[in-house]
Amino acid sequence: MELQVIEQTAAFTHVALVGRLDTPGVDRVETRFNAALVNPRRHAIVDLSAVEFLSSMGVRMLLAAAKALGRSGTRLVLVAPRPLVEGALRHSAIDELIPVRADLAAAREACLGATPA
Repeated sequence: MELQVIEQTAAFTHVALVGRLDTPGVDRVETRFNAALVNPRRHAIVDLSAVEFLSSMGVRMLLAAAKALGRSGTRLVLVAPRPLVEGALRHSAIDELIPVRADLAAAREACLGATPA
């Protein structure tokens, strides 16, 4: 699992996750993920297009970050999950708590257009 910071602006931090978001993957990126997204107190966009697998540990990591961001008045939005990952998001009902969007433009709109979950 890799974490790539794509863009940081005053309003957003945009990162991409690459690989398997399972227990070993979460162990590799969780500290950097939280440091990049939660501490700056900006809206966060997480590109999932290169995530091959999402386990319950990955769901937990995403949900914890979304809750932390919500407490600071910002929002986490997931973008472009592959079909297998999108199915895991739906099955776990995380898509009811964290917005999931098909593209970056829609993700930015979701961050700015609604109050945090």
